Amino acid sequence: LLYVSIATTAGLAYYPMYVYAHFSTGWYRFQVHQFLALFLTVPAMLYVFLYSVNALIFRRRSDRHASKTPAKSFVEMPDQR
Repeated sequence: LLYVSIATTAGLAYYPMYVYAHFSTGWYRFQVHQFLALFLTVPAMLYVFLYSVNALIFRRRSDRHASKTPAKSFVEMPDQR
């Protein structure tokens, strides 16, 4: 849901920025394209960043919880030959 919200907001901001970049700046077409590409890549990169941070926090919490539980007995696996 977060990604959809960010991507929708960026999509709504894309058209006014398109008009601004094409008509109010002296940029070449390639520079305009690079500027507008930010509206496509930033939401995806932000989503990946937030997802990674969330996964790391969750992993640390689960590691802390696992360290408080008693150690499991070691069971040797039979040789799989």
